[in-house]
Amino acid sequence: MRPLGPDLRIIRKRAKLTQVQLAERTGYSKSTISAIETGEIQPPLETLEKLVNGCGGTLRVDMEANPHLTEIEEIFSNMDEKEQAKVLRVIRLAGMASGDALGGVIAFLEKVTPPVKLARIGDQPA
Repeated sequence: MRPLGPDLRIIRKRAKLTQVQLAERTGYSKSTISAIETGEIQPPLETLEKLVNGCGGTLRVDMEANPHLTEIEEIFSNMDEKEQAKVLRVIRLAGMASGDALGGVIAFLEKVTPPVKLARIGDQPA
């Protein structure tokens, strides 16, 4: 997934907001906003959504436009519920460890499959 930080900068500037003003509106620090806009960090999509909302916009990410997701969907939908829960837990942990924006992939997988009870950190293994 391409970094969305530069898009945030464009949205913020169109809203005629400084990083400081956006920080005040959203509760994120100016340095965090700067790091996101420059691509230094890739936050979860939920964070980007809050920042874009702070600019008066809405965040729409077309997950279906990514050609790799078709293959991911096929593999994931052929797993049983227990396997799906394990994979989602691994993705969540990898995202937390690396800071990558994997939240969108998780949301996509949750959308294309039957609801699964996701394992949380600290849960007993399935």
